[in-house]
Amino acid sequence: MVTARLESRDTFGISQGERRKMATRSPRKATKGKGKGLPRGITMRTGNYRVRVSYEGRQYECGIYETLELAKLALHKYQAECILGTFVPPVERRRQLKAMRAANAARNVTVAQWSQTWIESLATGPKPRSPGTIASYQSTVNSHILPGLGNKPLTEVTPDDIEDCVATAMQSGAGASRNVARTLRAMFNAAVEIGAGGLEASPVKLKISKGTSNARQDEEVPSLEEVNGLAAAMPPDTRLAVLLAAWCSLRVGEVLGLQRGDFKHLDQPGKTTVTIERQWLSKAKPPAYGPPKDDSYRTVVVPAALARKVQAHLDRYVLPNPEAPVFHSPIDSARPMSHNSIGKRWNEARAKIRPGTDFHALRHFGLTVYAQAGATQTEIMRRGGHRDADVAQRYQHSSLERDQILTARLNDIMEGVEE
Repeated sequence: MVTARLESRDTFGISQGERRKMATRSPRKATKGKGKGLPRGITMRTGNYRVRVSYEGRQYECGIYETLELAKLALHKYQAECILGTFVPPVERRRQLKAMRAANAARNVTVAQWSQTWIESLATGPKPRSPGTIASYQSTVNSHILPGLGNKPLTEVTPDDIEDCVATAMQSGAGASRNVARTLRAMFNAAVEIGAGGLEASPVKLKISKGTSNARQDEEVPSLEEVNGLAAAMPPDTRLAVLLAAWCSLRVGEVLGLQRGDFKHLDQPGKTTVTIERQWLSKAKPPAYGPPKDDSYRTVVVPAALARKVQAHLDRYVLPNPEAPVFHSPIDSARPMSHNSIGKRWNEARAKIRPGTDFHALRHFGLTVYAQAGATQTEIMRRGGHRDADVAQRYQHSSLERDQILTARLNDIMEGVEE
């Protein structure tokens, strides 16, 4: 009995054995004399065979082949498609294939992949975020979002998944839970905006609490006695940090970013000023100076009683050069103190005077007392460095002279408490 062995054949009907034989033949032996005798639609090109067909009045190149046999098979295939009306130019076919692959890849974008793309965009967007803010987002994503959602495609994340992620973060505290919810909302809104991963609607449906800091502002503001008590409870080399944050309404990063040269006219009580032109980003990698939040560069007047404390602090703790940090690292006096270092001191101080008080409450205290001294909303915004395009024109009504008058009133209040 003779057993016939069947070989699989490709789309041209050629078996693997036949294709190997054709591939070993020299293309130059197939024809002689610069393409002479080749079928119409096949031409020689650098020793190979180029196939072309005409379709609807246009000529299309359909590929280059090593042997004449393959070129003829390709020509017959494409001519048949032209007759049947199913012909698609190879260039268009490659474009469609590329688009299909891109669409498939887009649908598979995971939360982990998108989170990194989103975080990287925060530094270069229309409103670039500070390195410290970006580092905070990265920490929230790594610690609370990726463990549960990282491997899920964006389009497969459900509102229930979001609620579970936020609920899990609650184990680390209400503050962590709110940060996770806000980060998820911002991250998915950004994905929807550009259609990342084919996402059309955000799965973040939950209502995000603002927390107690906004709900009980009056209770959050320390009293005059508490501010002085908090300053006194700090180590001597950082007592001034509390007073500057309170009486000049500075953010903690702005306090740490101060340098000796930022203070002017220390020998003229009532006219002493401090310029806020940077903040220290100790959470950035690597730590570095950066612009103040929202580019809120400003110069504010320092109360006379506080100016004397500033001079005493500079004389005792700060290097003589203008770039020397006012609050330096315990390890390197030429480098600013980190947020963690001053935070540890602050936590110990507030535990004795006002447990749970955030350092930012000092800034809120300063602006509140400034308003009580008679400042207008525009003057409060100027001193606090609140920058908003909608109210930018209001700044023209505020002046340094007016700031001196109002700060003098702050000084009276300050000296009254100290007596």
